[in-house]
Amino acid sequence: MNWIEIAGFITGVIGVWLTIKENIWCWLLGIINVILYLILFFDLKLYADAWLQGFYIVTQIYGWYKWSKGTSIKDELMITFCSKKVLFICLIATILMTFLFGFYFSHYTEAALPWWDSSLMAMSLTGTWMAANKKIENWIVWIIANFIYIQIYIIKDTILTAALYFIFFLLAIEGYFEWKASWQKTKTSKIL
Repeated sequence: MNWIEIAGFITGVIGVWLTIKENIWCWLLGIINVILYLILFFDLKLYADAWLQGFYIVTQIYGWYKWSKGTSIKDELMITFCSKKVLFICLIATILMTFLFGFYFSHYTEAALPWWDSSLMAMSLTGTWMAANKKIENWIVWIIANFIYIQIYIIKDTILTAALYFIFFLLAIEGYFEWKASWQKTKTSKIL
């Protein structure tokens, strides 16, 4: 455990909690968090996770922009469910990314756990895109991914990071129910 892991833990918990509360500052904390974890994961030779953190910087900026602009200049971005078509595209994209990055990291790097790392990276990219677009299903993706991440970080002996992902796991469950309640409230108010 080092100061990078501790700072990543703190910014991670606060950032996810702010996401649940639909607070736009979640994206700034997310940027700080991913920079810290990029450094940590590179040192652990979890290259897909390190690459993912670099990509997260871009997606955090995208999420910040989407949440600040909404669907147009006047509208706030509302929580919605994905269509079946979007869910299918997300599933196919996740599978393709898993195979492409898994093959690359298993054949061309000394990555630890390249296939698991790649599948989690793919799920995380999908979940982040869904969160940036306020799709409720993002929380289901995060519940599954965080559960698997806990096991990976225990194996890599980063106990604080494993604890962080356990908290993320619990927050993802809470996030699902809070966003679903928010969606229901918005849906009901539009009917009235």
